Amino acid sequence: MFAIVNGGEVLGLCDKPRYVAKNQNGVLVEVNVENAECVALGGTAYSLDVFSVKELDCSELVFSQGIKLEETSKNTDDAQDAICILSEDIETRLADIEDALCEMSATEEEE
Repeated sequence: MFAIVNGGEVLGLCDKPRYVAKNQNGVLVEVNVENAECVALGGTAYSLDVFSVKELDCSELVFSQGIKLEETSKNTDDAQDAICILSEDIETRLADIEDALCEMSATEEEE
């Protein structure tokens, strides 16, 4: 498996990179790696001056994605906890407002 990489960020994955270059008419055609100007991924050509092709060991990819998934799951749990705390705080404030309104209403009725 191969990764198309820019600055350490993976743009995409492919089983076999498709190297392309412009022919004399300016049309991109598939070429061997030695003559390549770009690598094609998903119908888009990415310049090899900016992007690189890195062969991956699939286990390395699975491991790194597993770590990212674990971090995302933890962040999601943290966000859910924060929302629950905020929700409880809002419910408490609403209850305080309702109590205050009831007290005001009772005071007005007494007068």
